[in-house]
Amino acid sequence: MVVDEKIKVKYVGMIFFKTVALVMAMFIAMNMVLLAISSSTANASERAGAGENETHKAASQAVGFSGGWITGSGVTYRRYFGDHFLQGTFFGVTSDSANNTYVNTAFSAGTYLHKIKASGIIPPLGLKIMAGADLVVERRAEESAATDGGSQVSRTRRYSNSYYGGGVGLDIGNPGRAGLSLWIAVNYVVAYDGITSPTFDWFGTRPAAGILYGW
Repeated sequence: MVVDEKIKVKYVGMIFFKTVALVMAMFIAMNMVLLAISSSTANASERAGAGENETHKAASQAVGFSGGWITGSGVTYRRYFGDHFLQGTFFGVTSDSANNTYVNTAFSAGTYLHKIKASGIIPPLGLKIMAGADLVVERRAEESAATDGGSQVSRTRRYSNSYYGGGVGLDIGNPGRAGLSLWIAVNYVVAYDGITSPTFDWFGTRPAAGILYGW
């Protein structure tokens, strides 16, 4: 048992370092692409900046919908602090007199590393890194056979999962600005069974996406 635990710790450690290296490689590659686009459109962006209108002013907050691990799935509120932001997502549903309940709550934070103004057919873009925690709690009414082999009895069971991690993403259309924007991300996720006493479940990459309206 002790040997198995040592192997598990070593395996998780290897995954962590590989994840950090892969995130850095993706960041460098994406940043080089965005810098190339930025340099080719710099003059046009400067000319367009003089005529920037109300819809392109900096936003202090945004609301919308998100879907994915780490960012959670549901209604999203984001608060901007310059090039940084905090984000919360919540979704809950209940039925059958609260015997079946599903609640998803997530909190994340991110930073824009590079932004590009719109030019021609290229929309405003924002490269970001983010990290967060995603918590899921579920109650389910389940039927089980009675110990004497008689009629089935119903009992409510509680399940919980937690997901932690981070990754890189891209905001498309007014990142951190007033107006509508879409965002996509690829996150590296460590999943656990349970929240207060978590047990390692799996590790992998998972996508996330959303739509926000800022003002």
